[in-house]
Amino acid sequence: MASERLPTLADILVDAPLPDFTGKFVGELGISGRFDAKLRMALRGERLEVGFSGHTLHNLEPVQARLDGSGVVIDSLYLGEDGSEFFLGGRIGFAGDRPLDLQSQISLPASWLELVAPTLRATGTFDALATIRGTAERPEINGEGGTKDARVILLGFPHAFEDVRATLLFYPDAVVLDGLGARLGGGTLQASGRVDLPAGAPFSYRFQASARDVTLRYPEGWLARGRGDLTLASTEGGRQVSGAVDLDRAYYLRDVQVSLAQLLRALLARQRVQVAETDEVLSTTQLNVALRVPGGLRVRNNLANLRGSADLFLRGTLARPVVFGRVEMDRGGTVVYADNEYKVERAILSFANPYRIEPVLDLVAKTEVSSYQVTLNLSGPFDRLRATFASDPPIADLEVLSLLATGQAGSLSGELTPQPGQTPSLGAEAFLAEQAANLVGQRVGTLFGLDKFRVAPLSSGSDVVSSVRLTVGKRLRRNLMLTYSVDPSASEDSYLTVEWRLGVDLSLLFTQNGDGSYAVDTKWEKAF
Repeated sequence: MASERLPTLADILVDAPLPDFTGKFVGELGISGRFDAKLRMALRGERLEVGFSGHTLHNLEPVQARLDGSGVVIDSLYLGEDGSEFFLGGRIGFAGDRPLDLQSQISLPASWLELVAPTLRATGTFDALATIRGTAERPEINGEGGTKDARVILLGFPHAFEDVRATLLFYPDAVVLDGLGARLGGGTLQASGRVDLPAGAPFSYRFQASARDVTLRYPEGWLARGRGDLTLASTEGGRQVSGAVDLDRAYYLRDVQVSLAQLLRALLARQRVQVAETDEVLSTTQLNVALRVPGGLRVRNNLANLRGSADLFLRGTLARPVVFGRVEMDRGGTVVYADNEYKVERAILSFANPYRIEPVLDLVAKTEVSSYQVTLNLSGPFDRLRATFASDPPIADLEVLSLLATGQAGSLSGELTPQPGQTPSLGAEAFLAEQAANLVGQRVGTLFGLDKFRVAPLSSGSDVVSSVRLTVGKRLRRNLMLTYSVDPSASEDSYLTVEWRLGVDLSLLFTQNGDGSYAVDTKWEKAF
């Protein structure tokens, strides 16, 4: 006999359709006995193929099964496919709820995990040996399975789980992860847990994981090393992730091609840290995780050189996480904004909003521009940030903006002075325009190998930018810097400066102005 309609037979046996299931059978069927007595059948299959979800199993030896008055006896069902082996034998009864008495042995490549977890890629072999009793409606499984020397990759995660060793114990009312060990990021990962399957009640689970001396390049741009203990447990309405992560260091070392303000807004924007609650799993997964970085937080790139600490608590759900705590940077770090390097006096990010992630900034930083000591104070939430400036020697606020934008305290003071009936917002608008031009300057400077390239908008008495100042600079030697600045609309408004650094705090400046005059200055820097 031969048949290519095994899916139809399978649907009858399991009382439910099997998606992507195909198969065919070639063999012999023998019938003996009297019709008025117990009828017996014997099946011997020379060829059996079953396929589903991209896998095709075929028999490794003839299939043998018998049918008597009490049920089906499977003498041999031995299937395989490229390293996969599946054996099943025993009896399936007809009486009552179809009692089972089966023995099973399997050896499968770990890649079969992709059938239930499409985001995983795995190598290695999973072996299991089990007995199956109970009934067809509620089978009771007893046995053991495990894998060793496996390798698992989670798509989107930059590290692989190496040398994965796991042992699973199967009981009629539970599946126990007796132990899982792996190497991850140069450290170790250990996990255990169980899934309880009580009769007539929803299943529940609890898993614990511990990581030690793990170094991760995650999230993108970060390098973190430390340890953690996390627990995943089912709850009445979903599940909860709880525990603590302690990092010896958390470094952000990647250069970015945006300004500091744009970077902070991008990292902390609400749309980047909140996930839509339409995903039921995310919205029902509660968080209760502590994240501590005692002195090991560091940001070092083209925009900042900062050290600090973090003590945070992650609450809420995966769909709407909420952060409590604070991040505090050490005094003495530096940040670069619009070609000005600021030395940080105080930098604190506080998180206290119980409804959303809303960092509150308290920043005090100082910079020196053209012999002026400028202090910048930023405070408040990022969508309502308040900025104040002060200078020593004291100058007007608009002149401080001019100083930061062009390097000269008085070059824009006339243009930035509000006219009668105008609001004093013009200075801020010119300053924002200068920041947009600064992005262009960064790209051009990189393209031509310049150490400094700035396009600084100049505003007239109206609410428009009337001109620009171009500034280019090139470091000829480690201690020799050449800078040229010009307003194209007024060629006489230009200067060429050569700065020769004689020591850590002493420099000589040679300047040629657009009117043909020369100047020699000495600059001595001293911090108190």
